[in-house]
Amino acid sequence: LEQRSPMTGSIASLAPASITVTWYPRRWQSGAESRCGFLRWGIEAAKAASPPDMVWEFQEECRFADHESPHCVIQDLESMTDYRIRVREICREDRRTSLYTVWNNTITTRPHFALAPRDFTCENFLVTEVALGIQVNATWEAGKPKDCDFVKWQVETRVLPQAATLTQPAAELGNWVGNCEATDREQTSCFVEGLLANHLYSFRVKEYCTDEHADSAYSEAQSCRTPLEPAASPARFHAPLGGTWIGSTSSFSDTYGIEIFVADGVANLSSTGQAVVIHMVGVNEFSAELRGQVQQATIVGDEMRWDDGDRWTFVK
Repeated sequence: LEQRSPMTGSIASLAPASITVTWYPRRWQSGAESRCGFLRWGIEAAKAASPPDMVWEFQEECRFADHESPHCVIQDLESMTDYRIRVREICREDRRTSLYTVWNNTITTRPHFALAPRDFTCENFLVTEVALGIQVNATWEAGKPKDCDFVKWQVETRVLPQAATLTQPAAELGNWVGNCEATDREQTSCFVEGLLANHLYSFRVKEYCTDEHADSAYSEAQSCRTPLEPAASPARFHAPLGGTWIGSTSSFSDTYGIEIFVADGVANLSSTGQAVVIHMVGVNEFSAELRGQVQQATIVGDEMRWDDGDRWTFVK
């Protein structure tokens, strides 16, 4: 008896430009043994086309597949291409070799994936208002796109563990979180926002494509520490337009046009009569050396109230 044609199994493209195939030997229902004298499997692949135009090519890497549970990976095909696959059992005597079994479906080979971005940097931190967190301009070098039809770059960040300090709570390892994106492949940079001050972060970037199988791997992770908590934005306290602050005692009977500029916890008071360094000690609270003594004042309504009893009142 000649050998019966094999029975098809699974067929899939699991790696770029390759097809993984499984199939099964088939026996006669009567249990009769053929005189095949198994030699090898004959796996062939052809680009999908009308039958007269298909060119079948023998796949050498599959010839030594196991007889009882055969499978193999056909490699070095064209990526993103439809293929048909067929198999037969080749016997020592040609006349006993089986007929071909052809898979009914075509299979499209996976694309070659883009190479991972490289040379990622997380430098040039920008200290913004506290509510906006810390920003950093992330940059990288693009890898070769291969078969990638570009969609976007995406930068991800996660907090790295750190021990508690006198001014900073402990931090645990965080999850990767998507941050900034760039939808132009030539734009290999973007601003990462919302970072916590004085924390160690890990950064990475990935290229996304229309076919997810062409997506790049992540770049090598890069660690950077954000700067210390930024100082509060300079605050400016001033008398309403068209008026002045007037001291209530003879020592400060001069008329003052006062503006207080606060930065880094120190305020400068400028006036028509004199200049005094004032330290900010709270919201609308100040201290200064007046008349040779350290005095403190609080702005309440239209008064600057000093703790020695002076009242600097705003008048139009």
